[in-house]
Amino acid sequence: MIIILMIMMKMTKSKTLEGILFIFLSIIIILILYNLRYEIKNYENLGYAGAFIISIISSGTLLLPAPGWAVVLGLATSLNPLILGIVAGIGSALGELTGYFAGLGGNYIFDNRFKQFDDLMKKYGVPTLFVLALIPNPFFDIAGVLAGASKMRWQDFLIPVTLGKVIRFIILCYLAVFGVNLIGMSL
Repeated sequence: MIIILMIMMKMTKSKTLEGILFIFLSIIIILILYNLRYEIKNYENLGYAGAFIISIISSGTLLLPAPGWAVVLGLATSLNPLILGIVAGIGSALGELTGYFAGLGGNYIFDNRFKQFDDLMKKYGVPTLFVLALIPNPFFDIAGVLAGASKMRWQDFLIPVTLGKVIRFIILCYLAVFGVNLIGMSL
């Protein structure tokens, strides 16, 4: 997706057209991922690759919830929780790029009307994105859109989001295993 967007940026001369292309491509990807949310359970049998796909799908559906994390946590009892957390975290972070690119496209269309967020993102963006990615919350999509709208470099967005999501999924996977073991001991 990143490569396609970079090629589109090189080909277009108009920032408005570039913004429309970003948003259009983001909408297409979001719709595809949204429709795949019903297939999430089918990817469970693919192990780590399935967890990666599930995480991309559930995080890529901008503002439309897909319960992929529950399936990933279910896999934690049969797969290595550390590796599963890393794989799911990376997939989840890549899925969050849909919001980032939608925000970037919106900035081009609305001609820098998001300027007020530029200074905030430059000053607090990386640590804020890390913390928001670390804690489970339904508002992360908004942070991704704002990061894109403020023209934050995609690397500056993706690195803290990936680190936060990986740590979060590792913790959640180990908690899932601990919880299952705890329930098993009490039976």
